[in-house]
Amino acid sequence: MPGLTAEEEQDLRGRMASVLARMQSASRKAAEAGLALAGNEKAVLVAISKRQPVEKLAVVAGAWKALAPDQPVIFGENYIQEGISKQEALRELLPNDPPAAVRWHFTGHLQSNKAKLLPGRFELLHTLDSLSLAQNLQKNMRTGGATAVQKALIQVNIGEEAQKSGVAPEDAAAFIKALAAFPAISVHGLMCLPPITGRAEDSRPFFYRLRQLRDSLERNLGLALPHLSMGMSQDFEIALEEGASIIRVGTDLFGERK
Repeated sequence: MPGLTAEEEQDLRGRMASVLARMQSASRKAAEAGLALAGNEKAVLVAISKRQPVEKLAVVAGAWKALAPDQPVIFGENYIQEGISKQEALRELLPNDPPAAVRWHFTGHLQSNKAKLLPGRFELLHTLDSLSLAQNLQKNMRTGGATAVQKALIQVNIGEEAQKSGVAPEDAAAFIKALAAFPAISVHGLMCLPPITGRAEDSRPFFYRLRQLRDSLERNLGLALPHLSMGMSQDFEIALEEGASIIRVGTDLFGERK
């Protein structure tokens, strides 16, 4: 791949193999604990590719398809314009891939004034946390968005940290009810970013709390909320053991950002 050495490409393939193996092991533990996903569903990996060169994405996509052909290749971007630019660049690097071969999620904070750039480009928004953002999404889905409905997860500030975005856990039910006024948005579950302590095990109670909140919302609202997006490089195995259906892994796949 232009721009990467053979050693760099081999490192990326090894990282992908390692993450997939760790996912499989943690998913087995979840099943043993009675937290297997419904039906034959498997946990989904989202490769967080922000600030990574597109050449690395191309190598990771190739390794992904070779090692886990039954799983979708999904990249997660945190900055809307960077993500759109990468989508176009990756299509040029992988011209033989069909358009649906690579999917894209938006995993960063989305400013309301940039909501118009999301529809039709990102399959899932992980960070819906305000009615103003919902209003802007609804408006732009109606005025020429390429998709009729935007799938979204509610970001919950599960650690109740002042510096983080997200709906307070006690406000999640009211927020989801309010979203019923926006038919162009389909809520599929919850997402969280637990407090960072440097110890993976410290995240476990927050993942447990998000799962309990999801289960309570399903019971009380009569909704299906199948997805829990939780866990990153430092703690994704703990998240899977606690019932995550989506994990977001960046550094362990791509290495440190330059």
